[in-house]
Amino acid sequence: METEGSMFFPDTYPGFIGTGCLLVAVAFLVLSVFQNDKSHTTKMFSIMVVVSLALFSSHWVTYFAAIFIVATAVTELEFLQNLAAIIRKDENYFNYKKEHLSYEEKMRRANDDTIDSDLVNYEIDDDKEKTTIDLSNFNYSNRIHTMRLNFDIEDKVLNYLEKEFGKIERGIRFSKGVRRVEFDGVVVGAQGQHRLVIEVKWRRDDEYPFTFILHSLRRFAERFDEFTEITGEFPDRYFVLVLNDSSGISQECKDKLYKLAGERGIKVKFLTLTEVGFNVVT
Repeated sequence: METEGSMFFPDTYPGFIGTGCLLVAVAFLVLSVFQNDKSHTTKMFSIMVVVSLALFSSHWVTYFAAIFIVATAVTELEFLQNLAAIIRKDENYFNYKKEHLSYEEKMRRANDDTIDSDLVNYEIDDDKEKTTIDLSNFNYSNRIHTMRLNFDIEDKVLNYLEKEFGKIERGIRFSKGVRRVEFDGVVVGAQGQHRLVIEVKWRRDDEYPFTFILHSLRRFAERFDEFTEITGEFPDRYFVLVLNDSSGISQECKDKLYKLAGERGIKVKFLTLTEVGFNVVT
């Protein structure tokens, strides 16, 4: 005969453990109220809730789902993607992977472009809804500021190019095994094939070494060769050089760039900051 007190206690071992997990989850939830950084406690709260619900349901499907849900919080997403592909027996998944770069990874790419350069102060002009770049005030110390500006310029350039090429996927990585390659922009055709890859570089001032631009072009060509080996595709490729104004590069330098790019099957496009939507103050 069931007593009144027994109604408050789980009648199975999984249910008992599930109740314990739920109580722990509530404890983490209460603890998060008193913390400034709630990320860890809320993550633990979520994990314990998922575990308790799986135990209460007492079904193998929910056990399996709980394992994957909890795993997303404690392991790399790439590992889970590989595991899911193995379970689905998806052989094509392992041919190559295509993924979007995170914001931090995009900033890291922007940082790579600022190693040999320094610039500038910029601010948002709310009235004109454009970013104003003040080239009269150089900033040699604030690299984070420069990285963010470089990132904003790249974004505006890709917005501008979408008028010509259609939708552009931004910050894309292709990988296969230990090999990986990244591009600023990729255009996908109607059949799902990649028809265009784009690299954007900004020449920050007249003193910015032109040899660095040539080096960037060579690196882009090498990355494209790697892309071809990974995907087996051979799309068009554009190297876009952004200038502060139309006088930002001599005709001799343009000719050198055209020559080197032509030898590698790369098309070069020159744009100015004004063209892509900036107000420039000199």
